[in-house]
Parts: sequence; C-alpha cells; structure tokens
Amino acid sequence: MKIIIATIVTLFAFTAQSQNIDPSLNTAKGTAGVNMVAGAFGEAIIVKNTEAAKSDNFYHKPKAVPTDLNGYLIQLETSMEKLDRANPIFEEFGNILVEENLNPKYCYLIGTFVSEEGAEKYLNEVIVSRYPNAKVVRFKEGKRI
Repeated sequence: MKIIIATIVTLFAFTAQSQNIDPSLNTAKGTAGVNMVAGAFGEAIIVKNTEAAKSDNFYHKPKAVPTDLNGYLIQLETSMEKLDRANPIFEEFGNILVEENLNPKYCYLIGTFVSEEGAEKYLNEVIVSRYPNAKVVRFKEGKRI
C-alpha cells in the first residue's frame, strides 16, 4: 500500500512538473495564455477563470453532465436529494458530474474513460473498496445509454 501511495504522489509531482503547473497555486499559464490547473488525479485541466480555479470550491462543486460527453464514467453514488456540500464525496474527488434523473433523482459521476475496460479497471482497483455500489456507465452525446 505504501508503494502505491508513493507512486501516486511521485506521478502527481511528475505530471504537475511536466505540465508546468505551479504546485504552490496548482495553476499554470500554458502556451498562448491558456490557464491550467492540476485536477484531482494530477491531470492538467484548462480553465478560463483563473480566480475561480484557485478557489477551494472550483473542483469540488458538482457540474452538469456536458451535452457532448462521450465515454465511460463511474457512478459513485445516487440520491433522491442533492448531496450536502459537506459530503465526503466532494472532498475525495474533483470534477464531479451530476446527472439529474427521475429515480434516483441525482447521480454523481467521475472520470471520463475511452474504454469500458479502463473504467472497469479503475473502478475495481481504486473505487469499489470505498464505494461498493459504484458502477461503470456509458454516455453518448451527454446521455446515458
């Protein structure tokens, strides 16, 4: 377990460094004036509003599923009521997407995977121990299929 954590920390530091992300702010100025921040898994994310990116709530506030989303996501949790912002899910993960349905009303999702195999592997190796009801779901053009 210690080796895995050390590897993840090293990978994050390498990713942030290789993408020119300032670790003190978790932000960077990319080429052509593009602003980037480090995401929850160390990935570089382009943002338009640098001040919002520096905010503690920027990545922990759920966003609607984009209408052009294609791929596989991991559904972490569902609820008939909106989850309170103090819910641990918002501290553990950044860039949470929320899908509003009829039953259950709110579905909270993370990640965008190109392949079902990649999503399943991440689900089984990282997520399922903390969220046993989590599952992989597929989206095409922003709709669950």
